[in-house]
Amino acid sequence: MTSSLSSMPKGTFDSKLAKVVFGDDVTRQRGPLSAEQQKECAEKLLRWLDSTASIVIARHAVEVDRQLVSMLHGEHLRVVVKWFAENAASVGGLMPKVTRYATAMTRAVGYNSLYQPGPLERFRLALEMDNQGGSTSSNGS
Repeated sequence: MTSSLSSMPKGTFDSKLAKVVFGDDVTRQRGPLSAEQQKECAEKLLRWLDSTASIVIARHAVEVDRQLVSMLHGEHLRVVVKWFAENAASVGGLMPKVTRYATAMTRAVGYNSLYQPGPLERFRLALEMDNQGGSTSSNGS
Protein backbone atom coordinates (compact mmCIF):
# COMPACT_ATOMS: atom_id res chain seq x y z
CA MET A 1 0.00 0.00 0.00
CA THR A 2 2.79 2.44 0.75
CA SER A 3 4.33 2.06 -2.69
CA SER A 4 2.28 4.84 -4.28
CA LEU A 5 3.34 7.42 -1.71
CA SER A 6 6.92 6.26 -1.39
CA SER A 7 7.38 6.01 -5.16
CA MET A 8 6.77 9.74 -5.51
CA PRO A 9 10.21 11.35 -5.11
CA LYS A 10 10.38 14.42 -2.88
CA GLY A 11 9.74 17.59 -4.80
CA THR A 12 7.63 15.94 -7.49
CA PHE A 13 4.28 17.00 -6.09
CA ASP A 14 3.51 19.23 -9.06
CA SER A 15 0.81 21.78 -8.21
CA LYS A 16 -0.35 22.15 -11.81
CA LEU A 17 -0.73 18.40 -12.23
CA ALA A 18 -2.41 18.13 -8.87
CA LYS A 19 -5.08 20.54 -10.08
CA VAL A 20 -5.88 18.09 -12.87
CA VAL A 21 -6.25 15.26 -10.36
CA PHE A 22 -7.96 17.34 -7.67
CA GLY A 23 -9.93 20.03 -9.45
CA ASP A 24 -10.68 23.23 -7.56
CA ASP A 25 -14.40 23.26 -8.31
CA VAL A 26 -15.57 21.93 -4.95
CA THR A 27 -19.18 22.87 -5.75
CA ARG A 28 -19.32 19.96 -8.20
CA GLN A 29 -18.30 17.52 -5.49
CA ARG A 30 -20.88 15.76 -3.41
CA GLY A 31 -20.28 15.97 0.29
CA PRO A 32 -21.62 17.32 3.54
CA LEU A 33 -19.14 20.20 3.91
CA SER A 34 -19.17 23.56 2.16
CA ALA A 35 -15.96 24.92 0.61
CA GLU A 36 -15.38 27.10 3.68
CA GLN A 37 -15.92 24.15 6.04
CA GLN A 38 -13.53 22.03 3.96
CA LYS A 39 -10.90 24.76 4.14
CA GLU A 40 -11.28 24.99 7.91
CA CYS A 41 -11.17 21.20 8.27
CA ALA A 42 -8.02 20.94 6.13
CA GLU A 43 -6.31 23.75 8.07
CA LYS A 44 -7.12 22.14 11.43
CA LEU A 45 -5.98 18.75 10.18
CA LEU A 46 -2.68 20.16 8.91
CA ARG A 47 -2.06 21.96 12.21
CA TRP A 48 -2.76 18.71 14.07
CA LEU A 49 -0.48 16.73 11.75
CA ASP A 50 2.35 19.24 12.19
CA SER A 51 2.11 19.20 15.98
CA THR A 52 1.49 15.49 16.60
CA ALA A 53 3.99 12.65 16.96
CA SER A 54 4.12 10.27 14.01
CA ILE A 55 3.19 7.27 16.18
CA VAL A 56 -0.05 9.01 17.19
CA ILE A 57 -0.82 9.92 13.57
CA ALA A 58 -0.21 6.30 12.55
CA ARG A 59 -2.46 5.04 15.35
CA HIS A 60 -5.34 7.23 14.18
CA ALA A 61 -4.66 7.13 10.42
CA VAL A 62 -7.70 5.08 9.41
CA GLU A 63 -10.09 7.20 11.48
CA VAL A 64 -8.58 10.45 10.17
CA ASP A 65 -8.98 9.15 6.62
CA ARG A 66 -12.56 8.01 7.20
CA GLN A 67 -13.82 10.99 9.20
CA LEU A 68 -11.83 13.94 7.83
CA VAL A 69 -9.97 13.26 4.60
CA SER A 70 -12.98 11.59 2.99
CA MET A 71 -14.93 14.86 3.36
CA LEU A 72 -12.34 16.93 1.49
CA HIS A 73 -12.28 17.71 -2.23
CA GLY A 74 -10.31 19.84 -4.65
CA GLU A 75 -7.59 22.09 -3.28
CA HIS A 76 -8.31 21.09 0.31
CA LEU A 77 -7.72 17.41 -0.45
CA ARG A 78 -4.66 18.36 -2.48
CA VAL A 79 -2.88 20.03 0.45
CA VAL A 80 -3.56 17.08 2.76
CA VAL A 81 -2.33 14.48 0.25
CA LYS A 82 0.72 16.66 -0.39
CA TRP A 83 1.48 16.73 3.34
CA PHE A 84 1.40 12.94 3.56
CA ALA A 85 3.43 12.51 0.36
CA GLU A 86 6.16 14.79 1.67
CA ASN A 87 6.11 14.08 5.42
CA ALA A 88 4.62 10.69 6.22
CA ALA A 89 4.41 8.40 3.22
CA SER A 90 4.21 5.21 5.29
CA VAL A 91 1.31 6.57 7.37
CA GLY A 92 -0.46 7.84 4.26
CA GLY A 93 -0.21 4.31 2.90
CA LEU A 94 -2.54 3.19 5.70
CA MET A 95 -5.21 5.64 4.55
CA PRO A 96 -7.34 4.47 1.58
CA LYS A 97 -8.33 7.91 0.30
CA VAL A 98 -4.85 9.40 0.68
CA THR A 99 -3.38 6.34 -1.04
CA ARG A 100 -5.85 6.53 -3.92
CA TYR A 101 -5.12 10.18 -4.64
CA ALA A 102 -1.38 9.78 -4.12
CA THR A 103 -1.46 6.99 -6.72
CA ALA A 104 -3.26 9.31 -9.12
CA MET A 105 -0.62 12.00 -8.49
CA THR A 106 2.23 9.53 -9.00
CA ARG A 107 0.73 8.51 -12.33
CA ALA A 108 0.24 12.14 -13.34
CA VAL A 109 3.88 12.91 -12.49
CA GLY A 110 4.98 9.88 -14.51
CA TYR A 111 2.82 10.76 -17.50
CA ASN A 112 3.99 14.37 -17.35
CA SER A 113 7.66 13.37 -17.35
CA LEU A 114 7.05 10.91 -20.18
CA TYR A 115 5.47 13.54 -22.41
CA GLN A 116 8.08 16.25 -21.88
CA PRO A 117 10.05 17.18 -25.04
CA GLY A 118 13.27 15.40 -23.95
CA PRO A 119 11.80 11.93 -23.35
CA LEU A 120 9.58 12.22 -26.44
CA GLU A 121 12.58 13.11 -28.58
CA ARG A 122 14.57 10.15 -27.20
CA PHE A 123 11.61 7.86 -27.86
CA ARG A 124 11.24 9.18 -31.43
CA LEU A 125 14.97 8.69 -32.08
CA ALA A 126 14.84 5.16 -30.68
CA LEU A 127 11.92 4.33 -32.97
CA GLU A 128 13.73 5.80 -35.98
CA MET A 129 16.89 3.84 -35.15
CA ASP A 130 14.84 0.68 -34.75
CA ASN A 131 13.07 1.30 -38.06
CA GLN A 132 16.37 2.02 -39.82
CA GLY A 133 17.90 -1.09 -38.31
CA GLY A 134 14.95 -3.17 -39.49
CA SER A 135 14.97 -1.70 -43.00
CA THR A 136 18.75 -2.12 -43.50
CA SER A 137 18.62 -5.75 -42.45
CA SER A 138 15.77 -6.46 -44.87
CA ASN A 139 17.58 -4.56 -47.66
CA GLY A 140 20.80 -6.42 -47.00
CA SER A 141 19.26 -9.89 -47.41
